[in-house]
Amino acid sequence: MNLARTRTALLAIQRYEHRALGIWRLGNEADVREMAAAGLISASLSDGSPGSRTSASAITEAGRRFLRIFPAGYRFCDAGAMRSV
Repeated sequence: MNLARTRTALLAIQRYEHRALGIWRLGNEADVREMAAAGLISASLSDGSPGSRTSASAITEAGRRFLRIFPAGYRFCDAGAMRSV
């Protein structure tokens, strides 16, 4: 799970918490599935049938805990930039 994308998604879901946030991009849908499986959010997941779509509706207590640990403005380390000496 990408921590920066997870935090961005949780902040968006929190901002619109009183309505379902529809997920349209396939990559984002995979992230939402991971966050739902991890217990960070409540979501309705697409079953692949016509008209079915994925939407995130609320942040769970675990999701709120995640945002307390990694609040908006927290800077994640760029692991790709780290080099062994």
